[in-house]
Amino acid sequence: MPESKIKNINNNDDSDLSPANPLAEPLPAYYEFYKRLKLFPWWLRYNFGIAEEAILKDKIIQLGTMMGLQDKWIRRIIRHAVSEFSKKGLGSDYYGYHNIDHELEAAYFTLLAANGHAKEEGNNNKFSQDDIKYLFVAALFHDYDPLKQFDKPHEDSVEWYIRNDKKIKGFIQDVGINIDIVIAIIHRTAYPFRGKIAEHAEKRMEELFTSAGIADYDIKTRKHYRDLGWFLSVSERIAGYALAGFERSMELARTNAHALGW
Repeated sequence: MPESKIKNINNNDDSDLSPANPLAEPLPAYYEFYKRLKLFPWWLRYNFGIAEEAILKDKIIQLGTMMGLQDKWIRRIIRHAVSEFSKKGLGSDYYGYHNIDHELEAAYFTLLAANGHAKEEGNNNKFSQDDIKYLFVAALFHDYDPLKQFDKPHEDSVEWYIRNDKKIKGFIQDVGINIDIVIAIIHRTAYPFRGKIAEHAEKRMEELFTSAGIADYDIKTRKHYRDLGWFLSVSERIAGYALAGFERSMELARTNAHALGW
């Protein structure tokens, strides 16, 4: 990672940067209770390690620890992601493309791609330990928008949910990375990244880099984190197809087409 004076990574007072989200009212308590009841059989299979998501979780833990991430931290953050996505309606029973399965696939494939990149490049241009942490956290929560109006999530809403989830903020602080940079990387996953969507994402990313303490003139560091966002955007887009068989890939293509309004 380029040398950069990233400021006050443990500062919780980020309300001035959090975009307004009129949809982000708390879900009623009965809804989360209903989702827990509905998914109870799945939770049993998940906790016994026989659900597909549990198998993928184990692969993430194995690969992540091999790449230097802390075992207990990975387990805790994945458990929180699975719990929050599931009880908020984005679990394995969700009809669309952007559910917990996709987040786990994106996280795993991003780690695979980063590991492959390190082997290919050697010490010349490999990702730093912090880069791996940024990519992993951003991949795991890049579609965290439970009250979205359509299947395709909105990055501003994702930012709101991350900033207002104390546990996610705690996980980020635990490994010494900056929440503004995590969110900036997520904004780069906006799709399609052109026109007004790209303009909005790029503007927000620059604001977040400034908030993280990266000087305007530090073009190299800003470009580095934009490149991490590009790396994640490519990885998460092909993750499910690359990891799945033909039938699963066809299913993903149908749900993704629905999400994009094709």
